[in-house]
Amino acid sequence: MNAKYTPGPWNRVAAIETERGMVYGINAWADVKGLNGTQDCRIAEVFSIEGNAKLVSCAPDLLNALELLCNAKRPLDWSPSIELVEAFAKARALLAKLGEDK
Repeated sequence: MNAKYTPGPWNRVAAIETERGMVYGINAWADVKGLNGTQDCRIAEVFSIEGNAKLVSCAPDLLNALELLCNAKRPLDWSPSIELVEAFAKARALLAKLGEDK
């Protein structure tokens, strides 16, 4: 996949209470233009519940798992269930969507 994104790991950092509710920061080590080397940078802020921040922070790992799943070798006599075929189709569609240039 050739999508451009900050590679993982992404980490949830301390939440901050605001007038709009809780804000959860997502940080990652990234190259910052004009600075030497990688820096611990805020790549996203999630306004809502902690579960959403957990999900966002897992995005690189989820992407890697989808890529491994879709690229895994299968035996020639492999006969998956309809549910598994549908799951693979959704995973491939998501990978294609993530690879689109906007």
